[in-house]
Amino acid sequence: MHSARCDVLVIGGGPAGASCALVAARLGLSTVLVDARDGSTDAADEGRAVALLAGTRDRLIDLGLWELLAPAAQPLERVRVQNAATGHEHLYRAHDLGRTALFHGMAYAALRHRLAAGLADESEVEHRRKRRLVALQLEAGWRRATLDDGSEIHARLVIGADGRRSAVREAVGL
Repeated sequence: MHSARCDVLVIGGGPAGASCALVAARLGLSTVLVDARDGSTDAADEGRAVALLAGTRDRLIDLGLWELLAPAAQPLERVRVQNAATGHEHLYRAHDLGRTALFHGMAYAALRHRLAAGLADESEVEHRRKRRLVALQLEAGWRRATLDDGSEIHARLVIGADGRRSAVREAVGL
C-alpha cells in the first residue's frame, strides 16, 4: 500500500480544488490533489460557462491565479436587467462602479483547462487522477485519507472541494 505525507491534501479537482492546490503550492506547501476525473474535458463541461464577478477576479489577482485565466476570459462591461412584471429596466455599467468590467465570462472547459495547465507546471503539486476518498481519520495531529486504490495520504490540512455530494463532508459528519 502506497503512503504519502503532505502539508495540504485537496479532495476535488474542479476549479475550486485546483485553485486551492495551486495557491497552497505557491505558498511552498507540499500539496496532493485528488481528482475523481482523469483531467480530460467531460461532455458535461461542454456548453457550460462561468461568470467571474469583479470581487472574484480581485481575489484571483491577489492569489496570483488571474494570469492563468485572463487569456480565456471575456469582459462584460454592461448588463440590462428588466423586471418582467413591471417592464422597468435598469442598465448596470462597469464604469459607473469604477471598473473596467462587471464580470468576466469564460467557458467552463477553458477554466478547467487553464487551471490544469497551471497544475502541470507546479512541481509542489502531486495530482492523483481517477481517485476518490473513501475514508478520513484524525491521527496524532495528522489527517489520514484513504483513497479507493488503498493508498493513504497523511496531511496536516484537508480541503474538501469535492462538490455537493462531498466525501470529505460526509467523512467528518457535516
